[in-house]
Amino acid sequence: MKKLIVLVLVLALAPLASATVLTWSVDVVNLTVGGDITVQLVASDNIPYTGKWVGADASAIAEITSITKLPAASDGYATEETAYPGWWTVSAFTDGGVNLVEAGAQFDVLITGLAEGTYVIGSDAYGDDDSLTINVIPEPATMVLLGLGGLLLRRKK
Repeated sequence: MKKLIVLVLVLALAPLASATVLTWSVDVVNLTVGGDITVQLVASDNIPYTGKWVGADASAIAEITSITKLPAASDGYATEETAYPGWWTVSAFTDGGVNLVEAGAQFDVLITGLAEGTYVIGSDAYGDDDSLTINVIPEPATMVLLGLGGLLLRRKK
């Protein structure tokens, strides 16, 4: 009887422990310094939170510039930058007492490249996250100038 009760409890709690509830539309993006890119974030399950944290600690490499619910309408969703640099919250408000970001809800996340390097953004500050790796690379004109400078230095020798 005890084994049956334990099995029932494990099966009842398993869905709660498993879900990555906000997933990125891609795993890796390349971005130029000073450039912007929009990546979609999709709720793969109902999120029973008033505010789901998205982001990473502030960095000089890249930053989230904005998060917008799709379609852009006032349908009870709110996104806002938190007091913690680099972190945003995604929220939904209902009159039924339970706040849910519903499965299938989509958000556009605008990311700006600040400096060369790699930056990883998570879709949850609490560990059940899907991460997005951002490789910020120099803009093409900078690469051309560096290449020409290298050629000139080699030619002078």
